[in-house]
Amino acid sequence: MATLERTSNVITQLNEASYWIIEMISGDISDAENQHIKNMIDAIDQAIEIIKNPIDLFEFPELLPQEVTDIIEEFGKNYSCSYEDCDKLIDQLNAVGYTCEYGLDSSPYNLTKLK
Repeated sequence: MATLERTSNVITQLNEASYWIIEMISGDISDAENQHIKNMIDAIDQAIEIIKNPIDLFEFPELLPQEVTDIIEEFGKNYSCSYEDCDKLIDQLNAVGYTCEYGLDSSPYNLTKLK
C-alpha cells in the first residue's frame, strides 16, 4: 500500500476513534458501540505502528525541500557506484537534516529526516 494512502487511512481511523471517544465520554453507547470502540483502539494501535515506521522519501521526492532534491540530483549526476560516493551523499544530507542508508550494491535507500 502506498504510504500516502496509508497516511490517509490512519487519519480516517483516528477521526473515527475521536468520534467514538466523545460518544463514550457522554455515556450514550450500547454494548455493540462499546465493542466498536475496542476495535477502534486496535485500529489506533495499528495506526501508531504505521506512523513509527518512517517512509523512504526517495519514493516521494515531492515531499522534499529543494536543497535535498538538489543534493540528490547532483549525486545522480556524479554517481560512480562506490561506497565513498554514498558516504559523501550521507554527509551532505546530514548537513541539511536528512540521512539515508545504502546497500552492498552502493544504492542509497531509506531517505529520512533526522530527528
